[in-house]
Amino acid sequence: MNLQFVKYFLVLSSTENFTNGAKQLNVVQSTFSAGIKKLEEHLNVQLFERNNRSVKLTKHGLAFLPKAKKIINQWTDIEHSFNIYNTEAIKIGFVQNISISDVLQYVNDFKKENSLSRIDILEEKDNKLFELLKKGEIDAFFSDSDENFSDLEQITVATEKLYIAININHSITKKSVVKLQDLGQLPFIERSQCLLQNEVYRELSKRKVILKKSFTAHNNETVLALVSANMGFALMPKPFFEIPEIKFISIHDAFFYKKISLFWKNNYRKIELSKFISLVQKTTQNNVSTKPLVRKK
Repeated sequence: MNLQFVKYFLVLSSTENFTNGAKQLNVVQSTFSAGIKKLEEHLNVQLFERNNRSVKLTKHGLAFLPKAKKIINQWTDIEHSFNIYNTEAIKIGFVQNISISDVLQYVNDFKKENSLSRIDILEEKDNKLFELLKKGEIDAFFSDSDENFSDLEQITVATEKLYIAININHSITKKSVVKLQDLGQLPFIERSQCLLQNEVYRELSKRKVILKKSFTAHNNETVLALVSANMGFALMPKPFFEIPEIKFISIHDAFFYKKISLFWKNNYRKIELSKFISLVQKTTQNNVSTKPLVRKK
């Protein structure tokens, strides 16, 4: 028997209305109604009398009511015995155009350590994520912003390096070493959301390298599609998944990188968020102690 359906039963017995019951549990009405029906099928009895105006318990429903309360109370006691006080989902955002692998590393580790907890993620622009965090609609977000927010805590979780992304069949992929100077004659696909864009152009200007810009893309999906079609090269982070049509090459004589940080409100209250932040801090400390320092060339 599904415990969630028992909870549906208790709420419906109290509200006597499917619409109000679904709203109280924050589920769609069809899911709520289906749960009640499956519980009745499981018990092989009708628990509610239904009509157009109201919902009333049948004699079977009245008999099941104290048993249902006992079941939920016993399960609550079990949760408290194992310190499962809050299994409410935490919502983590990440800014567009950072590598999702930097986010998924922590999400997957959290799921492994907290199998009864739920974590939801969403992708948005920086200013939108900050707005959602202030409203309490998300609990934290990953961003490449270098801004210091006075009312937010933050921790650097990763360093994201730019690579040359180019079609696997291009002749430059055969070179053992690729320098900035080698890029001057190639069609360049610009990433409009790249925070390192000014730094890249300053370095190119110092070395008197002029890129032949062929396209400006506003998201990484478009960039990858254009590079896959051999429409030019891009400077971008290496994704965590392989793309057969694209090779990612380190720049031999330059190093462009940005920091990825986790931001959260300093007055948060969720136990699950505390667990997530602790995991991120622990992982970050371990990475610092085990990895050599990468210096800018």
